[in-house]
Amino acid sequence: MTALSPIVVVDGVSKRFGALTALDDVSLSVLPGAVQCIVGPPGSGKSTLLRCIGQCETIDAGSITVAGEPIGHLRLDIASQHLMTGMVFPHPDLSDQMTVLQTLIERPLTLLKRPRREIVAEAMALLDRVGLAEKRDSYPSELSGGQQQRVAIVRALAMRPQVMLFDEPTSALDPEHAGEVLAAMRDLAATGMTMIVATRERDFVRKVASNVAVMDRARIVEQGPPQRVSERAFVRSLGGER
Repeated sequence: MTALSPIVVVDGVSKRFGALTALDDVSLSVLPGAVQCIVGPPGSGKSTLLRCIGQCETIDAGSITVAGEPIGHLRLDIASQHLMTGMVFPHPDLSDQMTVLQTLIERPLTLLKRPRREIVAEAMALLDRVGLAEKRDSYPSELSGGQQQRVAIVRALAMRPQVMLFDEPTSALDPEHAGEVLAAMRDLAATGMTMIVATRERDFVRKVASNVAVMDRARIVEQGPPQRVSERAFVRSLGGER
């Protein structure tokens, strides 16, 4: 049997913002279909690492490849970026001028150049998967925080990315709405989607993660399957939350 090659390779990446070192010689490999969780205290570099993989930031040293394509030093054109990675942020930032369905089809219509009928059908199927098909004509202000974040997940999926990036997607939600989002993420993981998740959700990490990277002070200080990551590092990095 041929071993799988990583779909994401981060090799010796460093990133600075002025005098602040946000990433310091970080290396990470993610296999296709894996759920890679990244944990660590605030300011440890989790979000910066995701933003570099997702082409929201350029890097100062090292290299990043996604699906064999080198990225990181120069931003790719927006179409190529969204075809490789989809990113979900702590706050969904949905336009209140567009309905849910309009939000989901806007970028695919502009960038993917596929027939509108196909794009709408795919968007509705994705909405149904996260339990929001009946909200297609609703505006963001009419949705709960958990519903908005699920729409943000579907918005990213609508671009058919090869890798999904989640930057603490439940951090702004109460436990009930966080549970709705985590359930959608568990369902997505079950489909075989490659996911990289920065999170403080301990139960999600323990039950869903294929691998865990513990970050502290801009470096990965420990990594491995969740059952092998030391309990002390794990609890300290998650702050005992949820």
